[in-house]
Amino acid sequence: MRKPVILALALSLALLITACKDNGGTSESDSGASSGDEDVAHEIKSVEESIFEEALANNAFNLDAALTALNSRGLGLPQMEPDWGYSIDEDYNQAYGDANKCVINFMKNEGLLSDEEFNAWLKKAFDATAKASDDGYNIQGFPWGMGDIEMSWEEFFSDSIFIPSWSYKYGGIIIDVFVNHTMEKDSEYGQDENGEWAWTNYYNGVQLEVTTGLQKSWDETWADIEHMLE
Repeated sequence: MRKPVILALALSLALLITACKDNGGTSESDSGASSGDEDVAHEIKSVEESIFEEALANNAFNLDAALTALNSRGLGLPQMEPDWGYSIDEDYNQAYGDANKCVINFMKNEGLLSDEEFNAWLKKAFDATAKASDDGYNIQGFPWGMGDIEMSWEEFFSDSIFIPSWSYKYGGIIIDVFVNHTMEKDSEYGQDENGEWAWTNYYNGVQLEVTTGLQKSWDETWADIEHMLE
């Protein structure tokens, strides 16, 4: 895996761009960026591409690549990590990033994950993507032709879905987020202490997937495919 210093370099360059803009650098035109900003942006892009290329070339699930992919979508590790003690699982092919997708497993260090802990992390992730978005909110129903309809936390959390998911717009691009539990072992069905039959789950962490989503609705996408096949 590429050394963490590479990721630090990319983040430092990103901060440098922000600093240049905040300090009002000299602009070459009213609508264009300064040559200095363009040079720094080019360096950031080069570092990002080299990280992705190394991960893909080695068929490696690369944490640096995953974190770089998070940052390129307006997010970062502090915004998305759980508040309980965790480690990142790099052995189960879940810490991989490329230009389109990243998946990270946050594994609880001690004990099993409670529903309260999972829901608290879910709210934190939901709020982070809304804050990072172009419009200040998450999106619901985009693939089904519903447009950029705002999804509130109350609407999201009350919806009984097996794998929680939502979208947000960043830099004009639709980004999809999928979250799930990770499991220490398979669920078991049996009688609880009260003699009631129920499932016992052994959740020991959470999985975060952030990926570039459909940029058109399903209907529009299928229409494009049919047109290409004509």
